[in-house]
Amino acid sequence: MRINKDSDFIKMYRFHILYSLMRCRIGTFRVILDKARFPKDNALSIITFSIFPQLTRIWYYFFTRIADSLNKYGYKTELIIIDCHGNLCVRRFPNAVIHRFVNIYHGRKLDYFVLRKIKGKLVWVCDDDTFIYSPELALESVQSFYSDPNQAAISFMPRFRWRIHINNEEVMPMGSYCVLLNRDIVTKERLLFSSNPTNPHYPGNKYDTGDFMHEALLKRGYNVKILDQHMRDEYVLGFKGGSISKILEWGCSKEELTDYFRNPFSYGGHLRYHLLSFYISTKVSEIYNKLFNDDKYFPLFKENELMTFIDGIRDEGCKKTIIELFDSTKKSYKKILEIIGGERSD
Repeated sequence: MRINKDSDFIKMYRFHILYSLMRCRIGTFRVILDKARFPKDNALSIITFSIFPQLTRIWYYFFTRIADSLNKYGYKTELIIIDCHGNLCVRRFPNAVIHRFVNIYHGRKLDYFVLRKIKGKLVWVCDDDTFIYSPELALESVQSFYSDPNQAAISFMPRFRWRIHINNEEVMPMGSYCVLLNRDIVTKERLLFSSNPTNPHYPGNKYDTGDFMHEALLKRGYNVKILDQHMRDEYVLGFKGGSISKILEWGCSKEELTDYFRNPFSYGGHLRYHLLSFYISTKVSEIYNKLFNDDKYFPLFKENELMTFIDGIRDEGCKKTIIELFDSTKKSYKKILEIIGGERSD
């Protein structure tokens, strides 16, 4: 499929929903009919959604360590991975509950699984491109919900573009990238991730996934903690937007994508974040191939090919922004390499 306007990517995503329904239809029906197993008595369920198996496996590498540590301290914890592309190799995730499910809008998936299927007190929603590598931080965060019954959420990766104005304060919205929730409070208050009325704090926009929930919790007197910047810099890693490349790879041939990057229909945000997603894939490849011996992953575009596309961009502002995004990704990549060191996980 050729990308000639913004709406083409929206169309591609909608077609991918139909594709994922075909790939994941049996799993979807099992979940809907309550034939699929979900934890009932956990202290904590950690859930992510996957369309990029190699990225998900890196996420699993980090969060298995979090779950093992919490279990050791008596907080029964289970990992749940929802396969929305139908291509996860289950044997590579031996300690996770895995279910296939159609790739519908993210907020609705969260409402369905977090509020209807998972029954434990705490739920940690985390995108598979976000990694926490401190078991001590995880333990402290979980314990805080038991010491403060009014605590509704902790966000490890808030949104930055706007602020919630409440009680004479400006608060970063918690987002849904990586947020630990008191599910009992959220269900009692009948709040939804998918609620997206017009956002008075960010003119011209609607609330994004989870943000209206955040504001409603604050208005009702609950505590929502945003992890301090220095703690985020130290313990929260990953790449934002890597999974976009998987939708593009599914919907387009390499030749069509090459033509799109060489001759973009505009220099808007789509080009920046689509190029970034393929750059993230190159870094995922390097981390994945370093960590795992039993499988290899090679990205569709090599880094030098992506740099050639950038060199051809005539809009200097767009080019500068993309290079800054690449540099930020490289910084995160280097820190991940420092953490994993010479480790391998087979």
